[in-house]
Amino acid sequence: MLTAKDLALIRAALKYWRDEMSGTGLDAFRGYLDDDEDLDGLHLIDIPQLRSALKSMQIRYGHCDVQTARLSHTNLYRNFEVALQTTPDPNTVVATILFCPSTL
Repeated sequence: MLTAKDLALIRAALKYWRDEMSGTGLDAFRGYLDDDEDLDGLHLIDIPQLRSALKSMQIRYGHCDVQTARLSHTNLYRNFEVALQTTPDPNTVVATILFCPSTL
């Protein structure tokens, strides 16, 4: 489950990463990425944009069908526990949904 506090921690970690890695170049990223291909198109200047996007995001929780990986209905919940308690059947899990209200 991802929460607003988690997003704040991710933003702080990104800021720290940018501050600490700014003089090292992209080779310093290699030890932190799962695949060297992840370096393609990666730039430290992207971090402030990502932090800004994450700051504007809101978190909701929905019911997702595990077989189709699609939302089983359009109800979104602000509270994970409520979403969990109202899960309709065993083939449904609670999905974390990030969205930017300004793009709606």
